[in-house]
Amino acid sequence: MALKNLRNFLKFDKSFFDNKELVYLGSKLTQDNKFKVSLLIVKDTTEYQNGQTNLGEQVVVTVNNKGIDEYSKFIPMKTICRIENITKAVVYGEFQNQLSITADVITDPQGNKQHEKG
Repeated sequence: MALKNLRNFLKFDKSFFDNKELVYLGSKLTQDNKFKVSLLIVKDTTEYQNGQTNLGEQVVVTVNNKGIDEYSKFIPMKTICRIENITKAVVYGEFQNQLSITADVITDPQGNKQHEKG
């Protein structure tokens, strides 16, 4: 996952996800017993200085205190999600384009209503 324009968010907060629509891709328990949810950015209307977007980029979120059962009704490429309650977010990498994030992933009821119509 090589996200663009993270340098603008070195003091990372949830505003990075404003103006983005995230769709559920899948979830899994890793070998080190961490639960990870993969999301895809399917819409990015953020205005960056360099004109690039993060459309099509993946975001992998470590989710605490939840398991596969909580995500059993999420449908890959259909369920629109929101990232909430960010407890840890670290921008890293040689080009500072990598993101390690621990937060909650929930369905976005407004996004799913729009997605069903469109």
